Amino acid sequence: SLCMLFLLSLLVGCSDISLGKIEQRESEILVHPTHIDFGNLISGQESDQKSFTVINTGDDDLVITSPFLLSGEDRFSIEGSAEEEITIGAGELIEFSIAYTPETYEHNEGTISFHSSDADEPDLEITLEGRGDAPVMTVDPLDFDYGDISIGCDNEERITITNDGNLPLTVESVVQMVTQPAEIILEFGSLPEPPWILEPETSVDFLVSYIPEDIGADNSAITITGNDPLTPVVESIQYGSGDVEQYYTETHIQSEIQVLDILWVI
Repeated sequence: SLCMLFLLSLLVGCSDISLGKIEQRESEILVHPTHIDFGNLISGQESDQKSFTVINTGDDDLVITSPFLLSGEDRFSIEGSAEEEITIGAGELIEFSIAYTPETYEHNEGTISFHSSDADEPDLEITLEGRGDAPVMTVDPLDFDYGDISIGCDNEERITITNDGNLPLTVESVVQMVTQPAEIILEFGSLPEPPWILEPETSVDFLVSYIPEDIGADNSAITITGNDPLTPVVESIQYGSGDVEQYYTETHIQSEIQVLDILWVI
């Protein structure tokens, strides 16, 4: 019938209505780089700055906490927003600057940490490293007691300066302050007057003698200066007391041993 044909044409006719999936908008974080190596810098003379970037590659706002140094704050520093939370729009980025300042011959490591609203990567870390090149001036001993020394007797101590760094050490001066009359005597021997240049892992030494001429305490302080960026001045002190010569007698009495008669029978 005509009614049936009309209903059939409605069922098989084209439709302009279609159903589609609605995608949820999300933030997506990308951090570059995740490791920063500052290489080798001369301590006391050089520092360096590098940066890392946080990018929102998603289509919704990304929220991160302000990055902070989890470790390494004694040599590394971070510059960026002072806000506790930072919003990065879709397709936008933010850059953070990191500074490294070594102070001696050393290898340093650090970690930067922050959180994000990216459900897949809520916790982020960036590792840092750098190396400082420098001379290191080690003086031994730093403190020496000659004790009680008889007048006119000679007692001496050897002071050693060692370069424990990886760059040449220049010992610029060695200066002594001593109680008067000067009875603790600094002696360079065959060494020339400073400056002395010490290559890494080499040493130089000199004598400090104590020859008391009277009774009483004597003190000396030897100040050594060099181009060690962390410890350019090192002080070594010496002290002792002059005394009159004394005699000490010790007596030992051996206990009596009984006499034995021995009879040999052949």
